[in-house]
Amino acid sequence: MRPYRLVTNCSQRLAELAAAHVGVPWDAVVSAEAAGWYKPDPRPYQAGCRALGVEPGAALFVAGSPHDVPGAAGAGLPVLWVNRRGLPAPAGAHPIATVPTLDGLVEYLG
Repeated sequence: MRPYRLVTNCSQRLAELAAAHVGVPWDAVVSAEAAGWYKPDPRPYQAGCRALGVEPGAALFVAGSPHDVPGAAGAGLPVLWVNRRGLPAPAGAHPIATVPTLDGLVEYLG
């Protein structure tokens, strides 16, 4: 079975409650609260990488919010932004690509 890790910007309690409802065994649940910093600070994203046991450049961060992009990229993660609403990128946001739906994700996982 694949390991499952969850990194989220909410409180640790809410992260654990949400993770419990998904129905898979989580190896790590990392919240910004547990990391001590919230987005767009890069430290929560770095804490997620440490929990994954990977260097930031070896992971792909899939952003659902424009405000995820600068923090994740600042942590050294390549970022694919799923921009469903066609929003403009905020200052400091430099994703490797922007796609309108998760359908474009497969291209970047190869």
